[in-house]
Amino acid sequence: MKFYKPKNLTELFKISEQIEGKKYFLAGGTDINVQIKKKMITDEPIIYINHLEELQGIRETDKNIIIGSLCSYQEMLNAPIVAEYLPFLRASLANLLHRFYKPWPLSVVILPMARQRQM
Repeated sequence: MKFYKPKNLTELFKISEQIEGKKYFLAGGTDINVQIKKKMITDEPIIYINHLEELQGIRETDKNIIIGSLCSYQEMLNAPIVAEYLPFLRASLANLLHRFYKPWPLSVVILPMARQRQM
């Protein structure tokens, strides 16, 4: 098994294009680590991307809101820009977290959103 750690997005794309066939991108690692332990991943290359700043966070441009692929649920729930411009995303995340990570307090997100709409 070979590991790669690109320095930036340009290098990430270059490495990814050079590798033929199946490859894995490692960010958090939970799923991949389990698959390695169970011998489900044996020889496939793994590209580590968790350190790439271009894939992190939430930012606004003139016309878009960009949510990086490494952005966590918690970051999205707490981001003022998401609350202001993407309330449906915030509500969906709260619902998802409530369903799968009980006892996530659904009211923490839904009730403040309802109060904001009344103002």
